[in-house]
Amino acid sequence: MSDAGAPAAPSLAIALDAMSDAVVDVAFASRRLDEPIHDVLIHDPTAPLDYGRGHVVLGVGVDATDDDTTPPGRSDFARLVEHLGERGGLALVMKSTGSIGPASLAVAADADVALLRIAPHVSWGQLYSLMRSAASSQGTPSSAADIGVRAAPLGDLFSLANAIADAVGGATTIEDRHFGVLAHSNLDHPVDQVRLDSIIGRSVPAGIRTDTTELYRRVWRSPTPIRVGPHAATASRPRLGIAVRAGSEVLGTIWVIEGDEPFSVGSEGALTEAARIAALHLLRHSAGADVERRRRSDQLRAVLDGRRSFESVSAMISPVGPAVFTVAAFEFGRASPVDLEPTGLVERLADSVDIQAEAYRHTSATLAVGRRVYLVMGEPLDGRDGQRRAIMATIAERAAHALRSPIVGGVGATVDAPGSLTQSRRGADDALRIAWRREALVDGAQSLVVHAADALVEIAILRLCDLVRNDPDVDTGLVTRIADFDRRTGSAMVDTLTAYIGAGGRIALAADELNVHPNTLRYRLRKLSEAVGVDVDDADTRFIAELELRIARTPPR
Repeated sequence: MSDAGAPAAPSLAIALDAMSDAVVDVAFASRRLDEPIHDVLIHDPTAPLDYGRGHVVLGVGVDATDDDTTPPGRSDFARLVEHLGERGGLALVMKSTGSIGPASLAVAADADVALLRIAPHVSWGQLYSLMRSAASSQGTPSSAADIGVRAAPLGDLFSLANAIADAVGGATTIEDRHFGVLAHSNLDHPVDQVRLDSIIGRSVPAGIRTDTTELYRRVWRSPTPIRVGPHAATASRPRLGIAVRAGSEVLGTIWVIEGDEPFSVGSEGALTEAARIAALHLLRHSAGADVERRRRSDQLRAVLDGRRSFESVSAMISPVGPAVFTVAAFEFGRASPVDLEPTGLVERLADSVDIQAEAYRHTSATLAVGRRVYLVMGEPLDGRDGQRRAIMATIAERAAHALRSPIVGGVGATVDAPGSLTQSRRGADDALRIAWRREALVDGAQSLVVHAADALVEIAILRLCDLVRNDPDVDTGLVTRIADFDRRTGSAMVDTLTAYIGAGGRIALAADELNVHPNTLRYRLRKLSEAVGVDVDDADTRFIAELELRIARTPPR
């Protein structure tokens, strides 16, 4: 017997509408979309099928794109769909990139089970949290204020902030997990300077963030709102704070400032309910932001690779009027943290670079490729080189400080034609390789940025090494023969040749580098000529030897 006071479960159609096709695409719509969702479950292919009425099943690893080649009655997909149909299940969600064939669609139609496809950029964990939030946030409102919070358009965080402010009774700010201010209310509630600074900077001020680290941890750990008293040092007013969660994952924080009247008895309950509803908004906001970020990144990467015209992304990085463009590349240095997920670190580096570039009022765009973050910055034509250099140095310094890790960077040439962005990117890549080499020589530095314009000779050598390395027809094998001789005889001819060439052929200087007598060095050079056939007196031989020695010491791109 059902509980008459229990909130009504939302239908599959309502949940899908809440998430939109930016998250889930409907490949086959059954006749039962209006039936309520009873649970969202993750499919375990090793366990017996045991799903029931109203279940939405996340089919991790289930694929129906090529099911036409398999007899429908024998495929795992078909067995799962038929089981759902027999037991009253509502939908199967898959992560298929191709089209679903007619045979698979026919199986779904016979079972009257909806087929849904998760967007490639959305993780299964995100979808699970999103669907469970959608399935639990559509119950019966308990008050007029609750109705207002529920009525906020999904994903419209500013409308949500206003609704929460009205329901709880104070100026409201919604923050993400990294202290960024996503939205704030604009109703007639008293505010304080901390809130104003957060809104203006679109982030919790660094000083406040440092002083309140433990407070944030308390809020994130607590399932109920935390009351915070007034703070004389910052002249801040009393607040209520609560974490916004999807399952065990903290998505952000809601802060409500106490107004002219103290919070009412029902304020904490209203904020608790608002946080539950806000989870769906933040997940939707995150999914939409991920879609837009991926679209921008794909376009920008195509431009930097020379596969797409600049005009396709000009709105992202092109200032009004004549402009110049610069590509920079940033990476974590050798001593970067090893206890954090690399992908997460790169995303945080990209966010840091993006925020710092925007702080200087330059139109720019960032792109993460592997472990590297590219910044494309557009400036008015009269932009000063000195200012640009200071900006790049500051971006690396602040990223190193924020992420507590050394940062190295390379800056390509500044070009006045958008079509030359590929040239600037190549210079940034080469300058970054040089920064990596120099980093080992700079003791204790937390950031190091090399500009291609300052390293033209080193870049020329890098590119020459790359050309020879990639063309086996011009590999003489000279250094390889010397290294083989060293292995057979236990000698040190490679080191001898390296020191001699590095000293410009000056015997005394090379001998001092090797800590041997000059006559010993002369003997070794004669032995090198007799045993290996390397005549160091020949200028061409010395050139090839030096080039191959540099290639051996220079990592490939």
